[in-house]
Amino acid sequence: MSLIYIKNRISDIDPEIIYENKMIDPRLQHNLYHHLINMDKIILPLHVNDPNFENMLENIFNILNDHVYFIKNSDFNSKYYAMIASDWIRQK
Repeated sequence: MSLIYIKNRISDIDPEIIYENKMIDPRLQHNLYHHLINMDKIILPLHVNDPNFENMLENIFNILNDHVYFIKNSDFNSKYYAMIASDWIRQK
């Protein structure tokens, strides 16, 4: 795959975003970007006290795994990571 092809394929992403996340392959950023803009509803919790906060974090971890990390389902526990992230965000 040529660099020109890759550059043209990811051209719809702001180069600053790619630069700020240079540890993540720009092609994966592109795939995640297109998945997110084609979603029917917002996936971000509005507030840490939202009763669905942990469930929304779990959904976010699943999306990241599906489009960026690609960890086998048997080795990836989004519910666990959501619980840890929730506690960290809430400073517990």
